[in-house]
Amino acid sequence: DGHRALALLESGADFDLVLLDHRMPGIDGLECAARIAARLAAATLPVVVLSSIDSIVAARHGAGACEFLT
Repeated sequence: DGHRALALLESGADFDLVLLDHRMPGIDGLECAARIAARLAAATLPVVVLSSIDSIVAARHGAGACEFLT
């Protein structure tokens, strides 16, 4: 759940990596990655988005994710 992921990050919990699925309940992985990038320094917290949709790679620019896996 994208909202839960954001809440966990904002709670101050310590994470080494964020792994998101493109299709998540609440807000999708791309939107969640963009919100994380807006709130946190992407250099300190890598964000990876998974997707079974090949065309999603085209949407990665500006989404805040470090990498996409399809």
